[in-house]
Amino acid sequence: MTRHRWAWVEVDLDAIRANVLAFRQLTGPGVKFMAVVKADAYGHGAVAVARAAVDAGAEWLGVATADEALELRAGGLAAPVLVLAEPPEEALSELIAAQVTCTATSLEFLRTLSGFAMLERVVVPWHLKIDTGMNRIGVAPTEAATLLTEAATLPGLRLGGVFTHFATADVDGDWDVRTQIDAFETALRHIRDAGLDPGIVHSCNSAGAVLLPQARYDMVRVGISLYGLHPSDATRDKILLTPAMSVHARATRVKAVSMGEGVGYGLTYRVFKPVQLVTLPLGYADGIPRLGSNKLDVMVAGNGRRVEQAGNVCMDQLMCAVPPREAIEYGDEFVLAGRAGSVRDVAAAARGVRTSGSPRTDGFISIDEIAETARTINHEICCGLGQRLERVYVNG
Repeated sequence: MTRHRWAWVEVDLDAIRANVLAFRQLTGPGVKFMAVVKADAYGHGAVAVARAAVDAGAEWLGVATADEALELRAGGLAAPVLVLAEPPEEALSELIAAQVTCTATSLEFLRTLSGFAMLERVVVPWHLKIDTGMNRIGVAPTEAATLLTEAATLPGLRLGGVFTHFATADVDGDWDVRTQIDAFETALRHIRDAGLDPGIVHSCNSAGAVLLPQARYDMVRVGISLYGLHPSDATRDKILLTPAMSVHARATRVKAVSMGEGVGYGLTYRVFKPVQLVTLPLGYADGIPRLGSNKLDVMVAGNGRRVEQAGNVCMDQLMCAVPPREAIEYGDEFVLAGRAGSVRDVAAAARGVRTSGSPRTDGFISIDEIAETARTINHEICCGLGQRLERVYVNG
């Protein structure tokens, strides 16, 4: 529990380490592991998670922005860091000084990067992003070898790797991902035919690392599954993951209410049975989705029993309807995600969860369940929960 607020996120760093090791065992010793810690490690805290991942053997760290990379360096992380998209020119001097590797998708950017490298009198490594069909960023596969041939003439640069990203890796046996792999393989063949060494070749995200062994190449980039969450149901029976995040709050009010009374904005919940109305001090500004109003469950921490969330989720607070049999007092703890009660094996509890149609059992609430109620994905829920709630780390 935190000192300033009766709501917090708990992050188990042993779970992070366990998930790195699970992928290590799956992919084998010849495949490097990149821990993707962008978006403040999907709400888990980038520096703490990165340290745990590196402790467990991660060779690389992946981020989305220059600021995220510089935060890792400021936090004492010395492992190689890749910014997964072209950073702005204004950030290049700081990134070069911090020995951060940049992604490039154009010759124009590489000319600029070369200029900075010459000014600093250093050799700067970089990775090429190839767009094999997601149509987000990257150079066309047919243009990759030509770009690299021209880039080889620019002083101060060293090609460190070539990569792509799959749009449908989470769909087992999908035709589109096979098409993307074929396009990437063709680009790699043209690069090598031009006499160029592509460096570290990587393509797989969490789903790809599990479902596409033929595309693991030299390194996998693991994001959502680093945190113990599955990208889709297709991976659940293929790797055992341990969720790292749990969400907690303490009751700020316990009130007996009469039959027929309404609860919250719009009075969307009406009391239809004897309940105690309990207020918890967190809401949609903390990442609890308002779209989950009247559909979410909350657990009593001591015994893991589920109770229903009642009324529209407010910005800073939410209410839940607790049966009279539960002896609830001001300050009692509740769990909104993660384990509670007698559950000891989080990985086993999470393994039985499916992203739709899962039976709701006492003792464990998954991030996936919350995402389902809000019609979104577990990535978004995790990132939102990290916005304002203080993080408490265990097993550091």
